[in-house]
Amino acid sequence: MDTDNSGTITYDELKSGLARLGSKLTEAEVKQLMEADGRINYEEFSTMMRSGMQPQAKLF
Repeated sequence: MDTDNSGTITYDELKSGLARLGSKLTEAEVKQLMEADGRINYEEFSTMMRSGMQPQAKLF
């Protein structure tokens, strides 16, 4: 999903990657996976997906 090999996944990369995998997540659900800066750490995401963990809610 990290198409530019930056070490992070942007919203657009995540959205298109999940769609390629057959995901039916809504835009709001995809945004919930993102960090506050609009990116997600690829290693953390990869680990989470392999282990079946759910992302933890961030409280602001």
